[in-house]
Amino acid sequence: MPTAATVPLLEEALDLFPHVQPYDIQRDFMAAMLQIIAQRGGIGLMESPTGTGKTSSLLSAALAWQRYGGERPE
Repeated sequence: MPTAATVPLLEEALDLFPHVQPYDIQRDFMAAMLQIIAQRGGIGLMESPTGTGKTSSLLSAALAWQRYGGERPE
């Protein structure tokens, strides 16, 4: 579940997502990635079946974080 600090980042990640509408699992992956990054040094182990859009989801989340310069939005 997204935290207050990651909600704007999740919206940004959804805007950057390369497909029309992400599936729930893709949205969950983006939210989890943003929570891990927000922990500053947090480690995450994420898995999902083949073909669920892991690469697109993780790249969208990483690019959203990069757009904020690696800082949490205020």
